[in-house]
Amino acid sequence: MFRLPYYIDEEVKLSQSLAILRHLGRKHGLYGETEEEQCRQDMAEQQHGDLNWARRQLVYFDFTPENNSKYLQETLPPHLELFTKFIGNSKWLVGDRLTYVDFLWYESLDWHLYLDPECFKDFPLVRDFMDRFENLPNVREYLKSDEFQKWPLFGPKAQWGHNEEDKKLRFPDD
Repeated sequence: MFRLPYYIDEEVKLSQSLAILRHLGRKHGLYGETEEEQCRQDMAEQQHGDLNWARRQLVYFDFTPENNSKYLQETLPPHLELFTKFIGNSKWLVGDRLTYVDFLWYESLDWHLYLDPECFKDFPLVRDFMDRFENLPNVREYLKSDEFQKWPLFGPKAQWGHNEEDKKLRFPDD
């Protein structure tokens, strides 16, 4: 049985995480305002989907240390190159304004640091993006709070990123 996330407020009832995220983006000014911003937002969202699909394949279906290494060496770098070219000198993915796609990308990029903390070493713009996001006042406060949980990353059907043995590999002192 699948359980979908849902969101209810006085105006809407939604299911599906991306629909909820888009709605919250529009509601809270985190959505592209101009046609150009919306086009960039759409492209960033779709590229995120491609990266997410590849990562999902690894952690849910094909996880082995060998496949992880291959993913980090062969699959991830082209996605990071596209990200780097896309963001360029901009502060955020649509330009100088934070939007919901920055949240999508931050979460996915953060997951990769659990696979290998050094996976962005050749991509300083990716690390800069991560640092900028983590230093947003509300994000920084949340990451330091007791509400923030760094584990598990994925659901119980994942081959990696859910059970305590996986956690011990990445966080031996926890």
